[in-house]
Amino acid sequence: MSGYVTRSLLLDAAHSLFVNQGYAATSMRQIAESAGVALGGIYNRFASKEAIFHAILIERHPNQQIMPLIQKMQAESGDHLNQGTVRSLLNELGNHTKFFDLMLVEMVEFKRQAPARTI
Repeated sequence: MSGYVTRSLLLDAAHSLFVNQGYAATSMRQIAESAGVALGGIYNRFASKEAIFHAILIERHPNQQIMPLIQKMQAESGDHLNQGTVRSLLNELGNHTKFFDLMLVEMVEFKRQAPARTI
């Protein structure tokens, strides 16, 4: 298994576990098992659970898909917003519900000391 595939499997597994059972309740061992990776393999790619959480927030952020749509909306007249652009934005936001679920985990579990702000 390539390093990229292993990393992707780990991020997918961690994302799912963080959303379903919370950050604090998720262990590195659970992430490794869920991804089908040896525990040592997880530490070859990430120094800590916090590093995994941070990688998910950075690498899986929907900003690249959403920002062009927001910029297009800003360029359109307020009274004449293109319905297609608005629909595209709403669809794109709907495609990223798992990311927003993870943001909710961050807000609830970390309050003022979220990993995204401490790394």
